[in-house]
Amino acid sequence: MSENVITSYKGFDKNMKCRGFQYEVGKEYEMDGEIKCCRQGFHACKSPMEVWDYYDMLSSRYAEVEQSGKIDKEENSTKVCSSRIKIKAELKLADIIDIGVEWLKEITSPSKVKKDGALNDNGDRKKQIGSSGDSAQIGSSGDYAQIGSSGDSAQIGSSGDYAQIGQAVTMLRLVQAVTLLRLVQAVTMLRLVQAVTMLRLVQAVTMLRLVQAVTMLRLVQAVTMLRLVQAVTMLRLVALEKIPLLCVLATVQ
Repeated sequence: MSENVITSYKGFDKNMKCRGFQYEVGKEYEMDGEIKCCRQGFHACKSPMEVWDYYDMLSSRYAEVEQSGKIDKEENSTKVCSSRIKIKAELKLADIIDIGVEWLKEITSPSKVKKDGALNDNGDRKKQIGSSGDSAQIGSSGDYAQIGSSGDSAQIGSSGDYAQIGQAVTMLRLVQAVTLLRLVQAVTMLRLVQAVTMLRLVQAVTMLRLVQAVTMLRLVQAVTMLRLVQAVTMLRLVALEKIPLLCVLATVQ
């Protein structure tokens, strides 16, 4: 039987470190002992945008990773803790945004919802969406309902001591991602304009120098021609015995 491998996304500081542990792209790491989320193990998120809950959006580095071995998953999030992790490839911020948008589209697609059996209203305590059930994810009641009108652990609801408003957070992240992507595009366009402007400036300076060189060459040619005409004139005068030869030699020098 093949080992369960989870593709997820991990954030690092500018030195590719997480909680003081040094990572490198292409390397695989393994840890012994009990694996428990937020306690011990290698952590990453299946949702690319959830990485921003733990690392600054602009100053961090990101990577696509593969998690395997012992696995522990955190409830009400996509955080995964594993005993083994492989840093598969480093990603840019724009990559995280693009992958995050595609991830949101995938998990909210009608086919995905139907496949997971998300719509149910029979009161089963283990169903994801129902009008009741202590473990229902979407329901009007249940102490652990994620979306409901009541429940102390409800994520979205009119009451609940630990309500998190998940849909609003997801939408906010999406808006932030799109805004940041447009900002990156604007900065890229500005740099492109600056590069083109600099290239044109260099071309203008080069053309100016070329014109100056041609002008200087023509000036030298003109001076040389003038001296040549003067020398020929002097020689003719000598031939006519109008001036001494020494005067001609002094003029040429």
